[in-house]
Amino acid sequence: MRTLGFTILLAAALLSAPANRAAGKSAPRSMPPSPASVRGLQVTDLWSTSSGRRDSALAEMHRRAETGLSAADGTALIQGLAAAPADASPDADGAGGAALELLCEAPAPAWVPQVESAYPRLRPALRPAALTLLACIGTPDAARAVLRLVRLSPDGGPGAGELTAADLSGFSTSREAATVLFPEILDRATSGPLQFPVLELLYHCQVEETILPRDLDAHTTTLLEIAERVLARLASAQGPEPGFWMYGKAYHSDRELGAALLDVLAGFGGAATRDLLKRASRLVDPRLRFFALQSLESMGVPPDAATVGAIAAWPETRSATYDWLLHTSNYELMPGIHATQKALAESDLVSVLCDQGELGEPPVRIELGAIVPWEDSGTSEPQVVYVYRFRPRRPPAGTRPGWLAGIAGPFPRSGDPEPFGDRTGTLYEPWAKRAPAGHAREIGRQSAD
Repeated sequence: MRTLGFTILLAAALLSAPANRAAGKSAPRSMPPSPASVRGLQVTDLWSTSSGRRDSALAEMHRRAETGLSAADGTALIQGLAAAPADASPDADGAGGAALELLCEAPAPAWVPQVESAYPRLRPALRPAALTLLACIGTPDAARAVLRLVRLSPDGGPGAGELTAADLSGFSTSREAATVLFPEILDRATSGPLQFPVLELLYHCQVEETILPRDLDAHTTTLLEIAERVLARLASAQGPEPGFWMYGKAYHSDRELGAALLDVLAGFGGAATRDLLKRASRLVDPRLRFFALQSLESMGVPPDAATVGAIAAWPETRSATYDWLLHTSNYELMPGIHATQKALAESDLVSVLCDQGELGEPPVRIELGAIVPWEDSGTSEPQVVYVYRFRPRRPPAGTRPGWLAGIAGPFPRSGDPEPFGDRTGTLYEPWAKRAPAGHAREIGRQSAD
């Protein structure tokens, strides 16, 4: 239920339901598998018009992956997916994407030329998963393949959304691969849809120290130019105070891009970078101010109490601010009223609700309904869960207007407050459907699944 940091997920989910083994004898070991089959599994079933056949084929592939798909199996799957008919049902794209995701569990360098060759023939919805597979392989050859695919179209990348929906972070663990991609791929961050995944990759490379500041010194000016343009758009869209204007569709993409830019700028020194970050720290939006303040602190500029107080006052950013101050020995700047477990628990739930996979914004109202014991803690220390009722501005699909239930926690019953709970979330059930303890049990159980 929680989304942490820069995490871009494939939409397809892996199926684990049992399925009958496909009929037919396997090919002799000396012969490569047919492009239409993986050891007897018909890849064509993945784009069948029958959802039952698609699900069974994917479940069978998932079962086989548990014992290990070979390099030949992966080649057959990649080639088979590239042969999908143009009129295949869009519903089949989820099964195809999940099948490619399976290959990420044991990526083989031998698949790099297969993916690159098949890429132009893959259905557009499958191409992000193919780029993600290259990142999972993570070799310099895979990085060079991504650059060649990025060069396929004159606007600096493959079809709209293909790179945007891919997760390139697999390259971040190899300096050899990272230095193949950078700085060239950074040049391609100048066109809108490509910016966020490139910045996401840069962030992970900075964390892993596979890209060092000296590697990108010559591109500091380019990155600052991008940041200045985004900051100008964000500054012109600020409201008089934090509010729902920060969660509108028109503002959201620049907001996320701005946060990513402000985060990665910490790895670039210089007076111009500090000046931009200081201006960003004076915006109204607490999320942008938070990332600006973090980067300034990492560059040796101490955070000021007034800005910290304003960021901590907004529920979406309160817990993250508390956590950051703890880890940077600046705890004394956290206002006491916002440093209680109750205040942090509320923030934890609100930050989850603000995720684009949830409400995408804070609720109009949120109230603490009860604090109940948590019996499934796995620790000797007593823990509790904070059970809330909240009213969304717009009821989620399938719900009616009214109070809904959510939980935050578990947290220690005593001792120092903690910012995050690993079962925090909601099922969007009506508050009146269960007692608070019942909501805690049901939400906690399903969040653990």
